[in-house]
Amino acid sequence: VDFGTAWNSSGNDNPDPNTLASVGLGLQWQQGNNSTARLDWGIPLISVDSRDRTWQENGLHFSVQWNPF
Repeated sequence: VDFGTAWNSSGNDNPDPNTLASVGLGLQWQQGNNSTARLDWGIPLISVDSRDRTWQENGLHFSVQWNPF
């Protein structure tokens, strides 16, 4: 379960919707102490109108992290 809310402290309009929520699964692979790869898949619980159809907009997120020290 993931939940977030946002607002603007300036004079700009707040995002609509300003709250997001989702459920999903994630896999993490760690190689030693320095490298991590992660794949997350989520299903939105709050609908968001978006014309973008990127992988992230479809609920997928992939990240790779490497720490040299």
